[in-house]
Amino acid sequence: MNMTRSSILAVAAGVFGGLLLLAATKASLFGTLFGLLFSPLPLLMTGLALGTSYLPLAVVGGTLAVAIMSGSIALGFVYLVVDAAPAAVITKLALTNGIGPHAKGGWSGSGPIPAWLAIAAVVLMGAGLATMPAANGLESTIRSRLEEILQGTGTLVDSSQRDQLMQSMAAMLPGAAMWNWSGRALISAVLAQWAVTRLNHNMRPAPSYRCMELPGWYMVGFWLAAIAAWVLPGDTGYMATNMAVALSLPVLLQGLAVIHTGTSRFESGGLWLALFYILFLLTFGLSFLVVVSLGVMDHLLRIRRRIDPQSWENE
Repeated sequence: MNMTRSSILAVAAGVFGGLLLLAATKASLFGTLFGLLFSPLPLLMTGLALGTSYLPLAVVGGTLAVAIMSGSIALGFVYLVVDAAPAAVITKLALTNGIGPHAKGGWSGSGPIPAWLAIAAVVLMGAGLATMPAANGLESTIRSRLEEILQGTGTLVDSSQRDQLMQSMAAMLPGAAMWNWSGRALISAVLAQWAVTRLNHNMRPAPSYRCMELPGWYMVGFWLAAIAAWVLPGDTGYMATNMAVALSLPVLLQGLAVIHTGTSRFESGGLWLALFYILFLLTFGLSFLVVVSLGVMDHLLRIRRRIDPQSWENE
C-alpha cells in the first residue's frame, strides 16, 4: 500500500470515527449505542494496520470532522480526549516489541496494554478532579452538579430514592467514567485487531487474551489504591476510591480470563460461558466483586497454569 493511499485511508478513517462520535450525541438509539461503543474503532484499525506514523493523520481528520460538523471546537477537544488519547496509548503499546509476558514473536503481551491504559485513565481523572473547584469537597460538588443535570427526573422517583441515587452515582462517578473510557477503547481494540487480521493488513499477531497477565507492579498499585480508599477520609479517600474503581478493569479482565480458561476444559464450554455471562449481567454488582477477586487470586496462585498448564506453556 503506497504512502498516498495510506494517508487518504487514515484521514477517511478518522473522519468516520468522528462521525460515529457525533452520532452518539443524537437522539437516535442506534446512533447513540453504536457511536458510544465503537467511535474509537476506525482510529485503532488505522494504527494497527498502518502503524503509529499514520495515526496523527486519522486524529486530525476526526477532530476536524467533529469540530466542523458540530460547529463546536469544544466537541473536537472531547474527541481528542475520549477517542484519540486511548487509541494512541493502545496503538503505541500494541506495536512495541517485548513488553510483558506471553508475547508472540517478540510482540507485547495482552496484559500491559489494559494496565497502562488504566494508568492513563487515572492520570486523566486526577487532572480533572484537581482542577475542579470544590469548596465543599469533591463528592459534594459532583453530587450538586449531578442534581442540576438530573433535576428533571424528580417526577419519576420520590425524593428519598432520588437522594440515594445521587449519592450512589456521585460516590464513584469519576472512576466509572474512566472505567468506561478504558473499556470502550479496549473493546474497539480487540475488534480492530480481529478486523485487520481478517483483511490481512495486521502489523502484529493477535495477543493471547486468555493468557493475559498483569504486571506485578500494577497489582501492587491496585491494592494500595483499594486500601487507601478504605482508610483515608475526605477528598483524599474519595480520589483513592475512584482510582481503585478505574484500576479494577484490567483485574476484572484477568478474572474473566480465568473463567474462559476454566470453561474451555469442558466439551460444552461455550454454553457454560454463555450462562456465566448471563448470570454476570443479572448480578453485576456481586459478580463484579467475585471476578475481580478471582483476578487477584490468579495473580497470587497462578490458577490458570494449574487448570491448563499445557496451553499456557504453548503461549
